[in-house]
Amino acid sequence: MKPTHIVTQLVSLSGLALGLAAVGCASGGSLTGGAGGESSTTANGTSNGTTNPTTTSGSGSTGSGMCMGKPSCGAPGDCPAQASTCLTNTCDGGCCGTADAPVGTACTDGGGTVCDGTGTCVAMHCMDGLKDADESDIDCGGASCAKCADTKKCGTGADCTSGVCDPTAKTCTPASCTDAVKNGTETDTDCGGSVCDAQNHLCALGKVCVGAADCTSGYCPAGVCALRPDGQPCTADMQCQNAHCVGPMGNQFCCNTACNGTCQACDSAETGLGNGTCGNITPGLAAPPGQCTPGPLCGNDGKCAAGGVCEQVPNCSCGTNLAIGATPLMSSGGGGTFGPQNMNDGVAEGVNCNWSWVNSGTTPSGAYFELDWAAPQTIRSIYVDTMTSAGGPCTSPSGRNLGGGTVQWWNGASWVTATTFSGKTNDFQLDLPAAVTTTKLRIFDVTGSPGNGNAILFEWHVYSGVGCVPPP
Repeated sequence: MKPTHIVTQLVSLSGLALGLAAVGCASGGSLTGGAGGESSTTANGTSNGTTNPTTTSGSGSTGSGMCMGKPSCGAPGDCPAQASTCLTNTCDGGCCGTADAPVGTACTDGGGTVCDGTGTCVAMHCMDGLKDADESDIDCGGASCAKCADTKKCGTGADCTSGVCDPTAKTCTPASCTDAVKNGTETDTDCGGSVCDAQNHLCALGKVCVGAADCTSGYCPAGVCALRPDGQPCTADMQCQNAHCVGPMGNQFCCNTACNGTCQACDSAETGLGNGTCGNITPGLAAPPGQCTPGPLCGNDGKCAAGGVCEQVPNCSCGTNLAIGATPLMSSGGGGTFGPQNMNDGVAEGVNCNWSWVNSGTTPSGAYFELDWAAPQTIRSIYVDTMTSAGGPCTSPSGRNLGGGTVQWWNGASWVTATTFSGKTNDFQLDLPAAVTTTKLRIFDVTGSPGNGNAILFEWHVYSGVGCVPPP
């Protein structure tokens, strides 16, 4: 501060103080306005701003009860000493009070040198309304003054509240999430806090945070961003200690393994284990997305079974007779009402006496029954509804049963034998050794028991499952 400026200011303050003193003398030596026996409060924040509120008594009593708990006094010297030079004692109406020391009063507390008129000791040049000493702008910046607000002049970032000084304009720049300085609401440099979180500038592992929203991992234990342990909710592998975020969107947990096997999950609600521990899904619950996709008719039903496998549609493999809808063919034999159409019309023995029959005997002769499909079918077993070897309800003679033959399927170029059978004397069920996928199936080299010959076929059932028997 310039010497002449300081002198002028101090003279002005002295004149103001003398003027107030004169007013006090003219009113009876105090600034109280009460009549005898009435209490009042001295002025606070008057034009000189030097007197703090003090309750006084118009009678001049020094009792502490009249001072609202403040010490009583006969003179300022009776009051407790103040911690700062910038606060002085007063004794108004017998009660202790304080007043701010005038602007410019010398002081040393807090590292300052001069009182600012509000009870605070500051460096003298930080309150003179001038840009002086090491200030970067008027009364701010430098080593001893407060930091400068945005747009104020600066020399370095240390001069600014934002910590950033534009190197070209030499003005303080508002805090941002890309200025390489921890400022604004940031929890760490250029990340975290309400502003940076909203701009997706989240803190990496090891950075300071105050909440999960501040971290790329979404996890903030003990004020530092960290990877999430198993069992914590997650949205990406990168958030987890084991790098496995498992589960459908909105219900994912950090998991101890990739947990991507059939009917596996890492959610306690699905496995009965703790969140974060991979296990088989409880039977009957829905399978994970993309697993156990239900088939149009048979196979998976979209749920899990015991042991981490897909649940199958109950009895579906035996519930659909694939023969229905196939085109029936046969070697020479019956015609008209006894033609091939009867072998897959859905009408079993006993409902009527319509059957299909071929010229056959007790030895193979090339006779056959055949089913053709427009699209490939996967076949695992058959059931043959035939006449008993002793004759049946339709008064056919003995020996007209389908007792033996070779089951063959078409591979697109030739017939392939799946299995053979013999010695059958009535209806029978037959499993193929393995499933075959084909558009044609036949029973070739048909034979019967000794008797009349000419084997009868009431109904031929074909299934994708094993052990299938049609309902009664």
